[in-house]
Amino acid sequence: MEYAVPQYYRQEGVIPREHLRRLHINIIGVGAIGSFTALMLAKMGVYSIKAWDADMVEPHNFPVQFFPNNSIGQFKTDALGEMLKMMSMCKYTGIHEHFIGQEMLNGITISAVDSITARKDIFKHIKQNSGIPLYMDTRMGAYTGKVISFDPNNPNKWKDYIRTKLPPNSHIQPLPCSERSILFTVLGISSEVGSILRRHLVGETIPYIVNREFKHTFVQVIE
Repeated sequence: MEYAVPQYYRQEGVIPREHLRRLHINIIGVGAIGSFTALMLAKMGVYSIKAWDADMVEPHNFPVQFFPNNSIGQFKTDALGEMLKMMSMCKYTGIHEHFIGQEMLNGITISAVDSITARKDIFKHIKQNSGIPLYMDTRMGAYTGKVISFDPNNPNKWKDYIRTKLPPNSHIQPLPCSERSILFTVLGISSEVGSILRRHLVGETIPYIVNREFKHTFVQVIE
C-alpha cells in the first residue's frame, strides 16, 4: 500500500529522521515509565531498543503499564516485545533479568527502576562508559516525577548525581498502597524523556533535572 505522505513526515520538523534511524536505546526496567517510554520511542522511529526487567505482568500493573490483560503471567520484557512488534518497526531485544552489568547497546540509557539500590548499581556500570552519551534516570510518585539527565562520562556530574539519591530504602516512608502511581503521571514523565531525547539529538542544551508535580501543575527545571 502506498501512502500520500511518508511515515514520519509530520515530525520531520521536530526531529529529523536521520537522528533516529540508527539510534540505539537501553531501557532498564519496563514497568510503568519504562513500558510507555519504550512505546513512545519506538513510535517516534528509534531504530533499536534493548530492555531489562525480571518481573512478570501482574493484575495490579494493568492500570499504569503498557500491557493488555491477556499478558498477565508473562515476563514484562516478552509482553512489551509483542506490543512493540504490533505497533512499530523497532528492533527490540528483551531480557527477563535484572540488569547487573550485562552487555549494553552503544546508545542512550534510561533507568526506570523503582529502588535506590538498583539505581546505584546501574550507575556503577554505566559511568565512564564511552558508548553511552546520555543517561536518564526517571523517578515517580503518585503526583510527582523527576528526570535527571547527564553524560555519564563527565566526572563533574557524578557528585551532583549522587546527591540526588534518597536515603537507603529501609529509611524511606512508604506511600500507601493506593497512592503509588496513576497513568497521567506515568505519561507525563515519559513525555519528558522524549522531549529531552529530542533536545540531545539536535544539539540543544538539555536540563539536568526536570521536576514535575501533577496535582497542582508545577514544573521546575534545574540546568
